[in-house]
Amino acid sequence: MIYGIDVETVSFLGVDTKTNMTSIGITTARGEIIRKADYPLVYENSAHALARLIETVNTFLDEDPDARKHIVFANFNISGRVNSEIGYSYSLFNSEDDSRPLAETLSEGIGIPCSIENDTRAMAICENALGAGRQFSTFIFINASSGIGMSQISEGRVFRGRDGYAGELGHTNMYNNNIICQCGKKGCMETEVSGRAICRKVVERVAKGDKTILAERVKSGIPLSENDIIDAAAHEDPLIIDLLGKAGDELGKVIANLINIFNPEAIIIGGFLAQTGKYLLEPMLYGVTKYSLSKLSKNVTIRYSDIQDSGILGAGLIACSKYFNL
Repeated sequence: MIYGIDVETVSFLGVDTKTNMTSIGITTARGEIIRKADYPLVYENSAHALARLIETVNTFLDEDPDARKHIVFANFNISGRVNSEIGYSYSLFNSEDDSRPLAETLSEGIGIPCSIENDTRAMAICENALGAGRQFSTFIFINASSGIGMSQISEGRVFRGRDGYAGELGHTNMYNNNIICQCGKKGCMETEVSGRAICRKVVERVAKGDKTILAERVKSGIPLSENDIIDAAAHEDPLIIDLLGKAGDELGKVIANLINIFNPEAIIIGGFLAQTGKYLLEPMLYGVTKYSLSKLSKNVTIRYSDIQDSGILGAGLIACSKYFNL
């Protein structure tokens, strides 16, 4: 006898937290999105931000009360150091005097059993199940967004490290620039090669008189967003192209080192910086060629992810796996 899941009976909730946005979706066990929505939400390590997140998710669920009846499990993607096995986040929504797992607080807040996972790892899981990762037994996924995350898939399984924190690529110490990173250290890769770094550099260059279509927004004091960078690249803004080119070259150097160390079958790039296309990709590929060992890199496939909403889908797949103990 062959058994399967009745996809009409159960569904899963995927919540993908970004720097200034929360993406929420209801997914099937097959990895299909039933309904989704994006909500502006600025994240910080505070009880207020956590309460806002729970409120936002409940708002999404209340828009279709019948859907809540079928959602059996939820997963929240959280950036930074996340131990998914015990449900703790040590970067966001964490305080030293809080001994309660974040997953437990979220479960109580939305009335649905919850787990948490690192956002980049969730995207890699999605890539492995639904995307280009299906073609490879070993690949490295890089999340080039506001920060830089990494997750390694080996023989179809996620490498987590001893405590579940493997993949903090963005916090590799690379620069003697005296710039303090989000993690509190100085000189991390993210301080020069990330969406957050590019936004900072746009502000610095505008102050020096450089021309860009983002100048008025910068001068008005409005913080730059991911979409601002993507739109400026689409309009061939010279400053953004220059900054993306430099970031691509540096990212290529890092990828070359990963290839030299791990010799993977593929490197898959996701995240919003991947949406800038050739302006990041071409200098990145040149950097890989320049800095990697040819014997190791010649057979490595490097490509952008082509999955939309990989954060939501990855979160839904994790929720499904947790529910069925897979």
